Amino acid sequence: MSLLLRNSFQKRKKAGKKKDSSQIFIQFETRERKEGRKERRKMAPKPSTTTVTQRVNVKGAERDANENLMAKQPKKQLSLWGTFVELFFHLERFAIHRVTGLLYLVQFFTALYLMTFDYETFQKTPLAWSLPLTGWLQAIIASRTFTFLPKGNDAQGYYSDKRTITYSFLLENIYFSGLLLFQSLYCFTDFFQNVPLPHEKVRTGLELILVFLPYTLIRTWFPKTSLGDSREDDGQYTDKNKRFLKAISLTSKVFYVWAKHFNGYYLNYMVFLGMVKDSPTAIYRTNWLLLAGGWATTVAMFLNTLKFKKIIGPKLALSLYAGTFPVIVTVLTLLQYQYRSQLWVAYIVMLGVPVNFLPRNWYAQHIYQFIVMAYMYKFKNKFDSQGIQ
Repeated sequence: MSLLLRNSFQKRKKAGKKKDSSQIFIQFETRERKEGRKERRKMAPKPSTTTVTQRVNVKGAERDANENLMAKQPKKQLSLWGTFVELFFHLERFAIHRVTGLLYLVQFFTALYLMTFDYETFQKTPLAWSLPLTGWLQAIIASRTFTFLPKGNDAQGYYSDKRTITYSFLLENIYFSGLLLFQSLYCFTDFFQNVPLPHEKVRTGLELILVFLPYTLIRTWFPKTSLGDSREDDGQYTDKNKRFLKAISLTSKVFYVWAKHFNGYYLNYMVFLGMVKDSPTAIYRTNWLLLAGGWATTVAMFLNTLKFKKIIGPKLALSLYAGTFPVIVTVLTLLQYQYRSQLWVAYIVMLGVPVNFLPRNWYAQHIYQFIVMAYMYKFKNKFDSQGIQ
């Protein structure tokens, strides 16, 4: 019995020793693998600084996608003809958008030439309304073409040299180009007098909405991006261009508030009161006004494309865009001087500017425009071409 116990004990002891030796081997093998992994990590190439930089200070996937779209564009070194072919005749992609854009630019520079050198011929063409119509259609086509753009409701991207524009900004351009189309039809044609509508009251109601409520009622149908929020986001500028781009952004903000009330409300009021259509001088000046507006609305998107494709730099692109601001201010000043006997219209517009900055939930601008609409309705078509009742 004791012999059997001794033999079983020796067998277990031998088995224990084998187990211990195998464990030692496994531990040695594991340690060797770890050391091998460390060596491979040291020998592995480090990530490039470009990849690391792209991940720094990126807030959200939308911004990351936006910057990647801009970064993928190589800098173009093309001749003038090569640039032209690159933009308008590579029809395998975005064909309708390219053709419509070319049609708009041909009309724009034809109108610019005729307005400068042969105004009589310009008056015989449909350019006064066909140009803004093409611009409006181009904005709609762009919104159906570039659906892959980042979806940011507050950001614009237009004044950035690191990002592209957002899809919301693209949709917003439909609204602004639509305003120009309405003003062109309202100033230069009898479209609203001749369009077939079921009742005269419907015509009057449509006119009142488009004249007095385009920035309140109709504006709510489109996205609204923020120039202020875009300007304060330092992440969208490179250090080299930051100061210049922020200055242009601030200038555009001031100009937009001014243009909204004078290029928008003031011109609408004057046509509504019957002070523009019968005056050749006022029609001539209004043509210049809306032509400059077309540059700041539709040609501005073409300039952004040149900036995005790195054909021109951001400073040149935004300088060309802002170059129309003095033209619009000058023409509107001349128009107000022509109707200096009716400065009360300008005073009403000026009073609406501070109202614009009251809290939105007060609906102050809505109320103000309804009051102005009721007041001006009784003066409709009671003025001659000189603004005299």
